[in-house]
This record gives sequence, C-alpha cells and structure tokens, in this order.
Amino acid sequence: MQKVITVAISLLGISFSIFTPTLTARDEVVGLTRAFLSAGASSVLSSLWSVPSLATEQLMVSFYVHLQSGMSKADALRAAQLYVTNISGYTEPWFWAPYQLIGRWR
Repeated sequence: MQKVITVAISLLGISFSIFTPTLTARDEVVGLTRAFLSAGASSVLSSLWSVPSLATEQLMVSFYVHLQSGMSKADALRAAQLYVTNISGYTEPWFWAPYQLIGRWR
C-alpha cells in the first residue's frame, strides 16, 4: 500500500525559499511547495497570496470535510472554493481564488 501525503500550509505574512548549491542558474530559488514534493508529499495545497485567516479557515475546514466524504482533492478544493464564495464578505475572488493544488490531485 502506497503512503499518500497531502500538505496544506497556511502561514500569514511568511514566505519561504530554499537555496541549495546544486541548483543551476535557472533554478535559483526552490519554493516551499517544491521542497515538500521533493520530500515525498503527494500533493501540496498552497496560496498564491496572503488571505485573511477567517476566509482561509472556512476554506480549509470545507476542503477537509469534502475530502473526508470521498471527493478527490481537486473536487474537494473546488467545492470549498464554491462554499467560500457563498459566505457574506468573502464573495470576491481575493478570498477564494489563490489556492492551488499541486501534485497528485485525485
């Protein structure tokens, strides 16, 4: 049985970069997402920009509820994003659009 690992990280106002001497000139900086995938995570759910904590909490709770119900990761993320769009005050794309699922999405 293959071990499946999904990483979801929310860090307010913190960005990470990992430097390594083995990178070529085109690979100057390896992001945290790539580091987790290289370390064995099957997928990473990340945000392209900082989102307020309450909106992130709503999205993540909904994501895991849908994931536990048997949805694929991609479908669970879509359902969670749709859920957030229906919450008063969080309808703008700023609150739900920056999330991306990288790696195995099934």
